[in-house]
Amino acid sequence: MPLSILTRSVPNSRSLSIGCFLATKITAQSRTSNSICSLSRGRSPLNVAICHQGFAGGDAIGNDIAGMYRLLEQCGFYPTVICEWKSQIEAIRTISPEETTLNDFDLIVYHHSLFWRSGQKIVEGARCPIIFKYHNITPGAFFRPYSERYANICAAGARQTECLVQLKAKHIWLADSEYNKADLVQAGADLAHVFVVPPFNRSERLLRTTHIADYTAPKATWGCVGRLVPNKGHLHLLRTAAAFLRAFRRDFEVLIIGQHDAEFANYYREIQELTANLGIADHVDFVMSPSDELIRDFYRSSHIYLCCSEHEGFCVPIVEAQAAGLPVLAAATSAVAQTAGEEQFVLPLPQEELDYFVYAALINELLDEPRIRRHIVEAGYRNVRSRFSDESIENAFLGRVYDFIR
Repeated sequence: MPLSILTRSVPNSRSLSIGCFLATKITAQSRTSNSICSLSRGRSPLNVAICHQGFAGGDAIGNDIAGMYRLLEQCGFYPTVICEWKSQIEAIRTISPEETTLNDFDLIVYHHSLFWRSGQKIVEGARCPIIFKYHNITPGAFFRPYSERYANICAAGARQTECLVQLKAKHIWLADSEYNKADLVQAGADLAHVFVVPPFNRSERLLRTTHIADYTAPKATWGCVGRLVPNKGHLHLLRTAAAFLRAFRRDFEVLIIGQHDAEFANYYREIQELTANLGIADHVDFVMSPSDELIRDFYRSSHIYLCCSEHEGFCVPIVEAQAAGLPVLAAATSAVAQTAGEEQFVLPLPQEELDYFVYAALINELLDEPRIRRHIVEAGYRNVRSRFSDESIENAFLGRVYDFIR
């Protein structure tokens, strides 16, 4: 099917999901009978606390929290986000842990991605069932050469996971991916209480855009989206770019898009030094404070999405890139291959010089071979539509909520 047809075939609106209907039914029943749901306590609607240390608009966890919030509110629940800090969030109720009265809530949805001392107090003081959403804890070893403090926080987060899975209160775990599910089971979680529910994301909106990259243009553009932190594999991306320049002598631009954390100033310095040493400084640009519009334009106008990340619990940018019509080339680490789906260019993480030339050759092939590129793009569209559409995630999430609280 031609790319233009695939893009136009996405509907502009969708019907109410099955999961939303079920949740509406639960809430309506709770109004009339306490026996229907042990959480209702005669109150309608059900009060839901969505908890995470921070709530940032536009990042992967922030989008997941916002997606849950809006869906629960749409379906008749009364959600509130409990967080210590927030940014760029409108029309969403938030309170701090200090302002929280846990007895006011009928259900807690706790997002776990890092050590959170106040979060431990919330779950230990809860008098209602808890749904944990697990986004993975990046191993501290990635950060130790650059920030001992952050490495220790990650190590504490991993230990906190081991404590949370042993919680006596009624609870289940929702993992972003099969990779995260296996991580939880290894930490001691009961397999029967761990389920995979992908994170809410922006792919539905990107499916409605048109990919406008011109593959006949003399200059190619590729890059990645994500924080400038050591596990994201930027050094591999730069070495791939250098191999491409040496092998094919073509003009190109690499865009590295993501927030820069001052705590990792030495890592950013290492990136800049490697860029200069490889002789590709004229081909690499950094966008440190990207807006949603800029990221969307990157997806729409770039030629390839290249992911060399060494650790991901899901990797939302891959799904967003596929939704926008970008061919994806990625390293098969952690959850990346699972998220990318079938019929994608997913290779082992490059380790030796020759490996980077293999990546470079595949970039060149995606640029020059329309048939191969179209196959990768169409498989990416199928992956997003079948697994990560709004409706699919809504049904998965609310289905688990329904089964848990009924």
